[in-house]
Amino acid sequence: MIIDGLSVVVIDLILDPICVKLGNWIWLDHQQYFGVPFNNFFGWFIVTLIITGIFRLFEYFNELKQSNLYKSVFLIPVLWYGILSLVFISFAVYFKIYFLLVIGFGVMLPVVALNIIFAFKS
Repeated sequence: MIIDGLSVVVIDLILDPICVKLGNWIWLDHQQYFGVPFNNFFGWFIVTLIITGIFRLFEYFNELKQSNLYKSVFLIPVLWYGILSLVFISFAVYFKIYFLLVIGFGVMLPVVALNIIFAFKS
């Protein structure tokens, strides 16, 4: 659940500055992180913990029956996460917000790479 929360916060760490730059979002309480208040990230983390916690409890008590699906089907969300990171990286380059490249290349893409490696290793 913690990793789920951190994954969503990482998305928000890149998405919010881009949306502020595009003029889609305006924050009244300007903070140091590109004008985005830090409690926004904390809120996303808590909401994600609650939602994924409920899902994981449901998953724990309702075992998944054996399926004929290939393991590669489970990589679809990982690939979308990777595509999302590439979109964010391209916006970061376009708006010259190079700090967001560190988050995209340093956090999001390694998560995708590790998931792909571990999926085909086992």
